Amino acid sequence: MDNYTFTKYRDKDKVDFEVLIDERLINTSANHAMLSLVNDFESNQWRSKKFRNFIINNLKEVALNKKERDALSGNEGDILERAISKMHIDNSGGEIGEVFLYGIMKNYYNALPVVPKIFYKQNPNDNAKGADSVHITLEELEENAYHIWLGESKIYNDITGSINEAVKSVYELLATDKLKKEKSLIMNLNDIEDYLSDVDDSKKPLMIELKKTLNDRTSLDEMKKILHIPISIIYECEMTKQHLQNPSVCLNDNYKNLIIEFHKKQCGNLSQKIISKLNDIPLIEYIKFHIIIFPIHNKEELVAQINKIFEAHRQ
Repeated sequence: MDNYTFTKYRDKDKVDFEVLIDERLINTSANHAMLSLVNDFESNQWRSKKFRNFIINNLKEVALNKKERDALSGNEGDILERAISKMHIDNSGGEIGEVFLYGIMKNYYNALPVVPKIFYKQNPNDNAKGADSVHITLEELEENAYHIWLGESKIYNDITGSINEAVKSVYELLATDKLKKEKSLIMNLNDIEDYLSDVDDSKKPLMIELKKTLNDRTSLDEMKKILHIPISIIYECEMTKQHLQNPSVCLNDNYKNLIIEFHKKQCGNLSQKIISKLNDIPLIEYIKFHIIIFPIHNKEELVAQINKIFEAHRQ
C-alpha cells in the first residue's frame, strides 16, 4: 500500500481503468492525495461498454446488504435483478456515481463496503443521507491499522460544477452533528457485525478496536484521526471528445499527458478549496482527503445507456 495515497490494488495489472496519477499532492501541507484514472478506446470509440460493465459488476455492493448477497449466493441473475430493483432511474446519474465510487474503493483501495447506502435509502425509517459511501480498511502490519472512509461522489457535465458541489457536500458531511449521525448509522446496522464474522482471525482485533472508536461513548475526535474522505469526480471531458474526433491519437502519450496536466491542475484547485472552505472544521488536519478523478466522453449518453439496462431488467 502507498503510505501517502493508501491505494492497495487487488491486482494492479487487471484494474479496469488505467492509473495515470497515484500520488500525494505536494503543494499543500494538508493530507491530500489524488488518483487519476482513464478509460481506453476501441475501434475509434470510447469504451462505454467497459464502463457500463464496471457499474453493473459493482452494483450489488451498493444496493444489497451482505445478508441479501449471501442469501442469493450462486444466483448471479437473482442478485443483479434484486440490486437493480433498488436503483433510482433518473437523468442525473447520481447513484451511478455512487456505484462507481464503491467499485473504485473495492478494486483500488481494497476496502470493505460496510454500509451499502443505496440499500438503506429504500427504507424510509433509515437515515442513509450523508456520505455516498462507507468503507473500512484493515492493515494489521501498520501502526494505525484501521481506517474509516466516508465518500462523496459527483457526476457532472463540467468539472467546475463537480468541484464546487463536492466541496459543499463534504463541508456538510463533516459538520459535527452529521458525522455523529454517520457514526451512529454504521454502529446501529448489522453489516459491520456481518463483516466481523468473515474477516481473517489476524484482523479481528482491528475490527474490535474500530468498533470501540465508532462507539457513541468515544469522542468524535478519535474517529477523525482515522477518517478518510474519498471524493469521486466523474466529468464530461472536452479533451476526450476532441480526441474521439481524431482517432489516430486516441490514448497516445499526448492525450495522456494532456489529461495528466489537466487533472493535476483541477485536483490542485479542489485541494485549495478544501483548505480554504473547510478550515473551521475541528481537527481537519487529521482527516485525509483522496481526490479520484475520471473523464468521460458524454454523460447524458452514458447515463441513458445504463438506465436502459436497468429498465430492461425490471420488465
